[in-house]
Amino acid sequence: MLLILQAACSFSVYDEYKAVLPEPPLSWLEILGEPHWRLEWVSREGTWKTREIAPASCGAGSLKAGPSFERISFPQEWTAPVLAWPYWPEKKIPAGLARPAGALFPWDVRTGRLELSWRAGVDAYLWQRLAAEAAAPGAPGTRPPWYFDWQRFREFMQGDTVQDAVKKDPWTADWKTIARKLAASGFNKNYFAPLNSGTATIRGPDTLWYGMSPFCGEVKTQDGFLSLPLGNGDETWFSTAGILRFSQETSLFISWED
Repeated sequence: MLLILQAACSFSVYDEYKAVLPEPPLSWLEILGEPHWRLEWVSREGTWKTREIAPASCGAGSLKAGPSFERISFPQEWTAPVLAWPYWPEKKIPAGLARPAGALFPWDVRTGRLELSWRAGVDAYLWQRLAAEAAAPGAPGTRPPWYFDWQRFREFMQGDTVQDAVKKDPWTADWKTIARKLAASGFNKNYFAPLNSGTATIRGPDTLWYGMSPFCGEVKTQDGFLSLPLGNGDETWFSTAGILRFSQETSLFISWED
């Protein structure tokens, strides 16, 4: 995939853009504190770049750690993604648990600034998964992300044909499976259904709980038990009492005091 992208962009003109981060959800800030960020993007050379941003480097939504941290560049002729994964090492929450913010170049450029948002984090993640599908063995015939109709996808995600659960919280959909289907057979509105793996009933402290999606609402303990949605793998929720990790087979509560 990278060799294809490099060849396609060999005659492109490049520029630099200042990345602007979105505000984290209030529940994340109040309980977990200011996040660290892991930036991932496809550079003008067609390779994935990674940069770690500490909380002290961020302020008023912008990256403020100096020129090497502020500006990133892209191939001018292709849609390219930026992912910003929030994480809290002091809370033992690594990058990858909380859902990312993101942006797509050039669609999210505003006068020299690349505006990252939580909604576009879904787009950038789908771009990454489509690229992985294009690079997989037997990939010829798949649809790489730089040919994907992103404007149509964004309009579709805000339209009436998307189920309310996905429109409210797009991370309720299974984007890995969606990417596989899109890469194999093209766009189909029936792919974008919420993942329905049931719920887990778990004993937990009597408080409000919050998920790792910036769109999900709060869940309150009822009579000492929580009812939380299940995904395909491990899930993570947190509260003022601690962090809860669970799957279809097991659950583990860890107090912040432990």
